[in-house]
Amino acid sequence: PYFISKHLDYSTEDGDLELVQLTIQSIYELDYIATGKSDKVLVQFDSIRPDAVRAAKAIRANGLHLKWQQENWPVSRVFDEILRIAKE
Repeated sequence: PYFISKHLDYSTEDGDLELVQLTIQSIYELDYIATGKSDKVLVQFDSIRPDAVRAAKAIRANGLHLKWQQENWPVSRVFDEILRIAKE
């Protein structure tokens, strides 16, 4: 919400790196929304990369992000798993 309120002009990267980054950020935003907070940031992410938001919802619904933390997955494995889920 802070950055949105600043009306910043920014560019996007596209590609796998952007997809993974926005998926991870969307998981965080979904947790934030679950506490009753605003969905403005997630709506913005969805307008940029709806595939990232869909992947985040699937990951969060299945608790996969918690498994990754508990099992201490390396970032390379998380990256590949996000790409796999996003392409389903």
